[in-house]
Amino acid sequence: MLCKGCCKKVYPSGMILNMGVGRHAYMLEFGRKASMNRLVDIFSSCETSEFATVKEQYEYFKQWIKSLEEQ
Repeated sequence: MLCKGCCKKVYPSGMILNMGVGRHAYMLEFGRKASMNRLVDIFSSCETSEFATVKEQYEYFKQWIKSLEEQ
């Protein structure tokens, strides 16, 4: 199933998980803070090229955090 929840750049936050039923997550972009307008429904479709493993998502998340610290 190719959905946004399987995309490398999509990652949930604790706050978002606590506020809802876990249906939304942030679409992350290097150098940009997460914001409410970057929330995506994890069940909306994505492209095959965006698909990633959970490990790849976590690695992207760690790189994203680092990109914010560099600013």
